[in-house]
Amino acid sequence: MNRKSFITCFLLLAISHSPSRYISQFVILVWALHEFYILVEEKKLREIDNPNKLIVSLFFSILCIIICTLFSSVFNFVSGNNVFWYLFNILPFFVVWILVYQFKYDQIAYGIKWFVVFETVILAIQYIYQAIKCGNINIYAENFGAGDLMAGSLGSFSTPLAVSMCMLTLICLRYALHKRNLSYLYFSFVSFFCALLTGAMSIIFVFFAACLSGFVIFLLIDFNMDSLKKFFYISIVMSVVLIMQPDNVSYAFGLLEKSAEFELPFKAYLLKTTITNMFVTGDISLFGVGGGNYSSRAALIVSGEYLGSQPDFIPATPSYYTSYYITPFFNKYYYETDLFGFDVGSMVSEPFLQYTSILAEGGILAILVLFALILKMLFEAIKFKDPIMLGFVSFFIGVLFTNAWLEYIEFVAVFSLGLVFFLNINDKVKDDLFFEEGIRQADAI
Repeated sequence: MNRKSFITCFLLLAISHSPSRYISQFVILVWALHEFYILVEEKKLREIDNPNKLIVSLFFSILCIIICTLFSSVFNFVSGNNVFWYLFNILPFFVVWILVYQFKYDQIAYGIKWFVVFETVILAIQYIYQAIKCGNINIYAENFGAGDLMAGSLGSFSTPLAVSMCMLTLICLRYALHKRNLSYLYFSFVSFFCALLTGAMSIIFVFFAACLSGFVIFLLIDFNMDSLKKFFYISIVMSVVLIMQPDNVSYAFGLLEKSAEFELPFKAYLLKTTITNMFVTGDISLFGVGGGNYSSRAALIVSGEYLGSQPDFIPATPSYYTSYYITPFFNKYYYETDLFGFDVGSMVSEPFLQYTSILAEGGILAILVLFALILKMLFEAIKFKDPIMLGFVSFFIGVLFTNAWLEYIEFVAVFSLGLVFFLNINDKVKDDLFFEEGIRQADAI
């Protein structure tokens, strides 16, 4: 194994999960551009061995979404400040593939193992500190929001760590089954346990739904009792560990009950309003309103109504669309009130929804490109008949409803490594099966 590569993989994960998102994004952007410069300088771009078609499709799909959004920005005369922060947030998802395409699945798995150890140690220290502080080993019984403090190396805002750990759970599980390595089964469980510690139940429910969807699709295309047994055992394990957080589970079911009564949280209301204004009233252009101009993280960052204390290096240049459709309902001054009958501090009351921001800021073409990319990933997972990869892709689809995760460097780093991992490991399985078939045919002759 190339020692440098797995250390690079670990560093990518560690840097992306640092407490300062601005610094980590800047470092990874510079790092990726440096790697690209080396490839160009040494004339190695043409020497890349058989780049996976899905990775190439993903690279150009992201480029297309960015170009559509920039054209919309020019057409709508969007502030240069808004466009800058849009590019700053979205470009890591475009350039990170320069760093990860070269990794082999063994290197990714080994780097992930040490990252899980790293985060587990930090979470253990944070948990012990909170237990001592509240005088109860079950910190969630004393403090409903204790999970917010369990953010690992991120320091604060634990939800991105929950998303990362859910994806790492599936990667470690796939490697454990492929290598028949029980230690990675342990790391899969630890990753899921770390996700639970964050208390981000909306993410956990999306994870459950994604795993269920992946296995159901797999059973439909390749039914066998062995797969059914695995699904049953994994479901039992996940159900048992959820017993640890009954209050969070009850809260999540409460949100589902309200939704069933047709009470739309702000996140769903904004999506409905956006679609109506684009396709019915025409208040929003079908070609989008431009980057950082509606509901992306960039739009809220420059609105002056989102960050607790607006940094001097981020000028406030709120757009008309953000000021009209979003900040009257969601801003830093309304934090202690309900919004549409839901807790304003809940994820369902936030305006961040990746599909909404891409549709509104990049237009119809941008969202169609994203949907085509999703279908391509699903097709690859189905072609490989890999239920865990299906769960991974399903989680990607589902979690984009909870936030604008493509603008989070933590999500970008783990997802890109995970996708390269699944493609590499399934290519290896396919090659091994092809080789074994060739041996059998030779023996038959």
